[in-house]
Amino acid sequence: MSDSEFTPGLTLATGPEGAAQEWVGATGETTFAHEPVNGAMIRLYASMVEDGYPAYWEPETAERVWGGVPSPPGMLTVWRRPLLWRPDERRAEEEELFAEIPFPAEMDTILTVAVDTTFERQILAGEWLNWRDEIVDVTDEKDTDIGRGHFITIETAYRDQRGRAVATNTKTIFRYDAGDTDDDVEAGGSFARGRRDVTVEESPDRAGSLSLETLSEGDPVPSYRFPVSYEKVIYDVAATRDFYPGHNDPEFARAQGNETIFLNNIAFQGLADRLALEWAGPRWRVRDRSVQIRGAAPAGSRLTVEGDVVGVDTGGENATVEIEGRILRDEENICPCSVTIEREQP
Repeated sequence: MSDSEFTPGLTLATGPEGAAQEWVGATGETTFAHEPVNGAMIRLYASMVEDGYPAYWEPETAERVWGGVPSPPGMLTVWRRPLLWRPDERRAEEEELFAEIPFPAEMDTILTVAVDTTFERQILAGEWLNWRDEIVDVTDEKDTDIGRGHFITIETAYRDQRGRAVATNTKTIFRYDAGDTDDDVEAGGSFARGRRDVTVEESPDRAGSLSLETLSEGDPVPSYRFPVSYEKVIYDVAATRDFYPGHNDPEFARAQGNETIFLNNIAFQGLADRLALEWAGPRWRVRDRSVQIRGAAPAGSRLTVEGDVVGVDTGGENATVEIEGRILRDEENICPCSVTIEREQP
């Protein structure tokens, strides 16, 4: 079951074993966004992860603190996704350099396993982004619990319309052979088969303004729960325009060894950012964030997002706080994460 059969505009190249290593060091062309960073998409995404960071919701606060409404850090790769159709281009192509790397045809499944991002500043509504990808590593073949394949690491430099650097994103993708699919899984089967859903709960009020005077290493960051309903997973697809079928087609997801449809890596990034920013308040921004995805969050699961302060620095030009976080499914840490937030000194 090939990824290219289901993901709009994305075709995975095939070729003989060993040809992929020749792509290390390859760079793509500079690519420009089809639309600007905008408030409607920002609110859609913030609503999906239930992030109450005031600058997303209060234009006056955002203008006073940042000079405009900031984009949630987890949306960095959302702004590069093309529209499915345009009158001038008809069906838009999704340009992904990693998809051009040839692997044997049976390695037809992709999975994001890690994302590390450094932000130079807030990205604001109205800005137009561009980016350039570079393949920095392709591993030898690895045998893992989910299949046999290769890890690909892509580094992407993002700039604004004036050519100013705004972020560097390093993503590791596993392209692999998932093996034979379950013979009992057929396209067009019952949507409800094997379905578990959850009761959506009211989110606790975590909005605050961080006081450095009372903060110490080892302090816990207020945790929150995040029930993953079927509606939430589909909302995730809409908010991120990530149409990989594992996030919207239960039959495909089960054929790949998952329970049912599941949250994407962009949602995990948003949950980690929310842990830090919703607690810290509107004058703080994410400077660095890392997520390591070790398990899935399918519809029907309940997540707990928690963390601890591991570093406080008020001696430099800007104050920073380092947080080590965890996204737990039951008791299992499915996404260790770290977030460094920064506030300009008054």
